[in-house]
Amino acid sequence: MTGQTGMTGQPALTANPPCLAWRRSFPGEFEQMSVLRHWISDLLPECDARDTVILVASELGANAVRHTTSGLPGGRFEVTVTWIADTVRIEVDDGGGPSIPTVIDGADGEDGRGLRLVVYLSASLSVSGDEEGRFVRADIPWGAGGGPPLLAIQ
Repeated sequence: MTGQTGMTGQPALTANPPCLAWRRSFPGEFEQMSVLRHWISDLLPECDARDTVILVASELGANAVRHTTSGLPGGRFEVTVTWIADTVRIEVDDGGGPSIPTVIDGADGEDGRGLRLVVYLSASLSVSGDEEGRFVRADIPWGAGGGPPLLAIQ
């Protein structure tokens, strides 16, 4: 149906909504979390949903640095922000590690709260990969934040 026009001469609606995607690589250092937050802040319009996206991306980035080989000297992690209709997907690709990310119930200490927060704020969370490399994806509802910006800011 793509490329066809409806009876009014307007483009026909397609099953696939428009999407924008941005990808950036970061050194595997905790100091990069502020760079990550500023990057996403520049990409998306200001609203409550943007703050949630920034928080989720920061938590996933910090987990990549803390729990995978991305945090070793010379390590890197990559973040992809994809905006489709009423959802923003954050994907963090890291160097992998020996353990699988898990939500720790009843975490009272410093560790374990971040992923639980991501689960709470996200419509869905998925993890794939292994000790060679891992992909963690979180879908955040955009809601009343409006549609994607007309121009992608890099």
